[in-house]
Amino acid sequence: MNSKEKNSPEDEVDLGNLFTSIGKGIKNFFRWISDVLEAIFHSFILFLLFLRKHWLKILGSALVGFLLGLGLDLTKAKTYVSDLILETNYGSGAQLYKVVDYLDELVQQNNSETLAQVLKISREDAQSITSIHAKVFEKSRNLRLEYERFLRTSDSIILKHTTYDDFINRLSEDNFRYHQIRVRSTSNSVFTKITKELTHLVATDYFENIRRIRMDELMSRKLILKDNLAQIDSLRNLYKKVALLNAQKGDEKATLTIDSKQLEEVNKDLPLFDLTDQISKQMAWLNDDIIEKASVVNIVSDFAEEGVIDRNLRQRYSVRLALIFSIGALFIILLNALNKYLNRYKTNRNI
Repeated sequence: MNSKEKNSPEDEVDLGNLFTSIGKGIKNFFRWISDVLEAIFHSFILFLLFLRKHWLKILGSALVGFLLGLGLDLTKAKTYVSDLILETNYGSGAQLYKVVDYLDELVQQNNSETLAQVLKISREDAQSITSIHAKVFEKSRNLRLEYERFLRTSDSIILKHTTYDDFINRLSEDNFRYHQIRVRSTSNSVFTKITKELTHLVATDYFENIRRIRMDELMSRKLILKDNLAQIDSLRNLYKKVALLNAQKGDEKATLTIDSKQLEEVNKDLPLFDLTDQISKQMAWLNDDIIEKASVVNIVSDFAEEGVIDRNLRQRYSVRLALIFSIGALFIILLNALNKYLNRYKTNRNI
């Protein structure tokens, strides 16, 4: 009996069927890809044919809308825009967006009387405001600053189990530090008049209480760190005095003994240098926190004394009406094509 058994005809048939099935599967897969690409190309060609047939109607409608909008743009009052950049503390970002949304709602409702009372400006100035919006200022920078603070203030165990992606997913726009408020107005001198009340609306009594408590904690920590530095400095001075006395007691015959003692004193002093450096870094971070958190809201960049003309294309009637008229023309063309298709379908089916 041979040590190597020969493959039976049944095994050869099974392998042949297997390879045939694999070949058909691969062939069908590439055929499916080809059909998909052909369908996409066919749809693209139909779209081009549609545009070639109706482009003049769509372009003409857009031109009519543009001319009508241009007339409105020339007759309406000029709109000015200015930005305010704020730094929010103690979780007051949510209050900021709530206040801005409320003020913008008053603007859209043309409730200039209430808006004037809330912002403590004249009714004429309130009537000149056309929109108030807020958004995160430089989101990538905000993320970096928040993550750096998280690394500095968190426990090592928390850092070990929290990745950068996990940290980002937990953040919302309310948690970011820097925010931009954009105000549009037909008056170019109203912007700085609303800064004080706008920030006052964000810094409510609730956040002011949190600020006072937090500032007391920060000042207490600063006093403790200062006391620690003073004690370490006193201890280092004591080491120096002891080393000096030991040196004075020695003589020329005890040079080696004195050197070993001096080396021992240096070894004692090195950890104190490291500890002083760590406390100094904590003091620097603490001073930054005290400066940043001295107010609920910090004004990083105030509104300009005079706004600049708003050149945002989305705010122009010419662009809006051109887009609306072109979309309207496209909708009518598609509706007419659908109607023709339904008529043909009805005729062919004898309905």
